[in-house]
Amino acid sequence: KGDGRMLAEGTPFTCDWVVDNNGQPVARVEWDAQRERFSVLYRRGTSWTRIFELATARPPVMAGLSADGSALLMFGALDRTHQALWRLPIDGGAPQVLIEDDAYDLSAPIVDPYTREILGAWKGGLAPEIQWLDATAEKKSAALRKTFGGSHAHVIGRSADNSRVLVDVSTS
Repeated sequence: KGDGRMLAEGTPFTCDWVVDNNGQPVARVEWDAQRERFSVLYRRGTSWTRIFELATARPPVMAGLSADGSALLMFGALDRTHQALWRLPIDGGAPQVLIEDDAYDLSAPIVDPYTREILGAWKGGLAPEIQWLDATAEKKSAALRKTFGGSHAHVIGRSADNSRVLVDVSTS
């Protein structure tokens, strides 16, 4: 049994939250399914400012906060055929594509377990692969693949100082 306290309050349409590295809510997502209306609100002090709104039957999915805190990251098709990873500036600017593929959806972010930074995303298809945002993470992944004879090697955990790594290795 613990003591809890409310950090923020949503509306009946609130369906997701984005928190910063301190666990504080910085954004909330609202989805009105009946009106097919998707909205993102960013917290400024004690008030919420709508920074994005979209009429769609396929609402985007929030992935988190950018490493520098200047944008929210989300997966969605928006004006594309396939789902991409988008950067949504907190100042209310237009969404910008970070990673996309012409043939397959992107989904399932690759997240650093300690910094919570989004390093890349999985691309769908018959042979799913990672599309990297972070060049260092991509180099480490390539080195692991080489270490394991070209097999697919995915880091599923690591020590905070990177001295130990838990790797899932598969031949497909």
